[in-house]
Amino acid sequence: MGELTCAQRLRRLNAIRRTIANDTRQVIPPRSLAAFVAAGGTFVLFLLLPLGGAWEVLVAVAAAGAAFYLMRTRSSLAVSWRERLDAQLAAYEPLDRGAFEVLQRQAAGPGGLDNLHVLCWLSAEREAVRPSRTTGRPWRFAERAR
Repeated sequence: MGELTCAQRLRRLNAIRRTIANDTRQVIPPRSLAAFVAAGGTFVLFLLLPLGGAWEVLVAVAAAGAAFYLMRTRSSLAVSWRERLDAQLAAYEPLDRGAFEVLQRQAAGPGGLDNLHVLCWLSAEREAVRPSRTTGRPWRFAERAR
């Protein structure tokens, strides 16, 4: 895989930040959310079948239950936001390796890793990713002052 652009790195860092925000706000975990969506969609689709009477509802409930169970137990989605965060961090190639090593040591330490540690690393990594504002083309209006 080739080198990531600045925009691609920032998108990945934003995804990590959103995962932390979801964990902090205690949003339904990815696998559970997918299971509820699959069950709801299956229920609605099976209600559209022209079976008539109580069979419609019974079949729809059974199919929704099966969809929920299968999504909940067989899905490749992360069970929790922490698991998703772990996968995102494992897949990321940092520019600021020193800050990432500190994050890894904190994760391996006795207190483990909390969201504040990851947010501190995110801040350091964003600074490494963003191009310096002092480099580049000089200001044209400043040249006219001479």
